[in-house]
Amino acid sequence: MQTPAYTRDEVLAAAMTLMARGETPDRLNLWNALGRRGLALTAWRTYLAAREEGLPDLPRQIIEEGISPEVAKATQAHSDTLRTLAEAISAEAARPLELRVQALEKMLVERTASVNDLEALVDAMEEQMADLEGQLSQIKRGNTPRLII
Repeated sequence: MQTPAYTRDEVLAAAMTLMARGETPDRLNLWNALGRRGLALTAWRTYLAAREEGLPDLPRQIIEEGISPEVAKATQAHSDTLRTLAEAISAEAARPLELRVQALEKMLVERTASVNDLEALVDAMEEQMADLEGQLSQIKRGNTPRLII
């Protein structure tokens, strides 16, 4: 089996280089950035698969080659800040949804209570109708004294 002319990491690095230049990666410019080795479609499929996964950062092995301790510390601080920022943004985005869910739950409880109240009212009215029907049938049968004028 033949192996691709470039690794997944090389494809991601080329795509990120294109994005850093302000270009949107497409099949042709990604293949050109990789030096026109192999098949253009293979690189494009690799990029699309990585994009579906969320385009992770460049692999640590590429970044950490020849990196100074100061840059490593700054990179770690930057990563921590980005992680904190992402958590804060997701919490802020979730807040309105949580409020809406609470409002819907409250409305559901109120509707359920009103339905229960209506069911109790219907039951009471059915009992009253049954009593009135019983009284009417007694009147029709003549079991009650009649006033004859």
